[in-house]
Amino acid sequence: MRHSFPFLRTRQGWLGLAGAACVSVVSYAVMAGASPPPAFDFPEAAAISAERSPQSAAAQAGMIAIPAGSYPIGSDRGRSDQRPEHRVQLSAFLIDHTEVTNAAFAEFLNALPIAVLTDFA
Repeated sequence: MRHSFPFLRTRQGWLGLAGAACVSVVSYAVMAGASPPPAFDFPEAAAISAERSPQSAAAQAGMIAIPAGSYPIGSDRGRSDQRPEHRVQLSAFLIDHTEVTNAAFAEFLNALPIAVLTDFA
């Protein structure tokens, strides 16, 4: 392929052009008086507790603690994406006592102020 700009024949040329475009966009934003994004204040770890987050504490009350350890996953007789059976090392975690159904998840999504583009029913 023949280019009017010989430097575009190489990957370095294209990367240089992309870099120049990025510098141009940033320079334009600075010259146009754009302000930098706001700084976010994250709470200190000590400020987060079960007492200060009663909903989280209530939600965790019905959960089951799974201890850290080595667990088997997969199957030697399963589909190709499930083979072979092997062990994985997991950190400790909490899991709900009952699974969340698609209907319950859809109800949760419908309560959010977002557009849901998938049918979960």
